[in-house]
Amino acid sequence: MFEDGKLADITIKTLDEQEIKAHNFFLSRSKVFDEMLNNLDSKEVKKEEEGVITILDIDHDVLVEMIRYLYSDEIPKIEEMALKLLIAGHKYDIPGLVDECGDHLAENVSIKSFAEILIVADEFDIQFLKDAAINFVVKNRKIVFPSDVWKKLKVSHMLLAMEVMESFHLNN
Repeated sequence: MFEDGKLADITIKTLDEQEIKAHNFFLSRSKVFDEMLNNLDSKEVKKEEEGVITILDIDHDVLVEMIRYLYSDEIPKIEEMALKLLIAGHKYDIPGLVDECGDHLAENVSIKSFAEILIVADEFDIQFLKDAAINFVVKNRKIVFPSDVWKKLKVSHMLLAMEVMESFHLNN
């Protein structure tokens, strides 16, 4: 139903002018979309014409996958989009998407991803994900602490880095 857009009753335009055909019924699984569809004066939406909205705060590809989740409860591109989908799911109040992406990220913390995961988990207060990132740092401190990623994190998010260091000392 999502792929072919048959009987779609809403068109979503993204900032890059691409269009996604969708159904209000499925979009309304998101409290934010539901509110948008019932109040087209919201800040996330620019009303173009009846049945057309422009989403100003999310990339087209991420939006497509988020809407796909609303239709199917599936996340086929979770490997490459988990963090972006988690952020979008949080912003658009889709708890199942946030939980599934969070679980995936927690199981796949790496030297490349720990800082972004830590920052997002802290910002959105997702404690289990934050704990997973901190545990990764503690267990892999010999490769994490000399890394450029850690050095940048210490500068850009000093309090968060201090929290990680406190966890390190508490666990030793």
